[in-house]
Amino acid sequence: MLLLDEPTTGLDPESRKNLWEYLQTIRHTEKITIFLTTHYLEEADYVCIINKGKIAAKGTPEELKEILTERYIIANTNKRKKLEKELKEKKINYIKSEVFHIFLNR
Repeated sequence: MLLLDEPTTGLDPESRKNLWEYLQTIRHTEKITIFLTTHYLEEADYVCIINKGKIAAKGTPEELKEILTERYIIANTNKRKKLEKELKEKKINYIKSEVFHIFLNR
């Protein structure tokens, strides 16, 4: 098992690419598991988010993006009352502030 703490921090793109190629090579040739911390979601095959010592979420980067992000549109109009009435009638979730954040169904 190899444990790494943010191994690509501060590396230029070419060095980052070279490090990942090296890690992939030793992962296969040595048949080892690599655990690492990173702030780059694209670097991970599988992600486990830990908050205050407990697993808050886990999955592939694509799965986590789907689970943890909200999809919405931002809208504004000079007919705010009409838009709000229509959103309520259609039971569409929204947040009203200086603009409307209208949440899209998944």
